[in-house]
Amino acid sequence: MKKWLMMALIIAFVAWQFINKPHPGAEIDADGLKQLLASGDRPVLIDVRETDEFASGHIPGSILIPLGELDSSDLLEGIDPSQTIVVICHSGSRSSFAQQMLIDMGYRNVSNLTGGIQKWDGPIEVN
Repeated sequence: MKKWLMMALIIAFVAWQFINKPHPGAEIDADGLKQLLASGDRPVLIDVRETDEFASGHIPGSILIPLGELDSSDLLEGIDPSQTIVVICHSGSRSSFAQQMLIDMGYRNVSNLTGGIQKWDGPIEVN
């Protein structure tokens, strides 16, 4: 009986680890984002860089929400959790972190722009 109990505990622990394992979101590269934008199914573009970085050049239509403000931003209230979201930063690191934050907040269709804005060769808006 002890063997069965031990085996059940091990199986339960492994299952718990699998269920609670962070689920990484999708990745999208610059070409994939250009195709998505051209398809007419406009995703929400969230740029998590700082204000000065955003002002120096961003993808048109992007919403600026610096990473440090992401968990408290009122701008997220207007975004349907099932909407397609693409998170952008300079190189893809901050946006990967932001992606996981958004997934943890209940947003389910969140992609990270791999390589960030530095790999983007599409239109840029400066302000």
